[in-house]
Amino acid sequence: MAAPAKGVEIILRYDPNLPEFFEGDVGRLRQVITNIIGNAVKFTEHGHVMLDVSYNQTARLLEIAVEDTGIGMSPEELELVFSP
Repeated sequence: MAAPAKGVEIILRYDPNLPEFFEGDVGRLRQVITNIIGNAVKFTEHGHVMLDVSYNQTARLLEIAVEDTGIGMSPEELELVFSP
């Protein structure tokens, strides 16, 4: 179900000083962001899903974070998802 139909607000916050261009695989980046946002919306019944985009100038990396008001995960679940 789409975010507007559920009453979930999608928020985009980005650093206005982001470089204009980045080198990388735009298709893969789009796929990853779409999947992460889709999962966040899927498990959020009310509230918001926020995509925060910033740039780490020292490391020259684009940093993308997703925050939501969904059900969350237990520490044990997090360990399973983010372990090698």
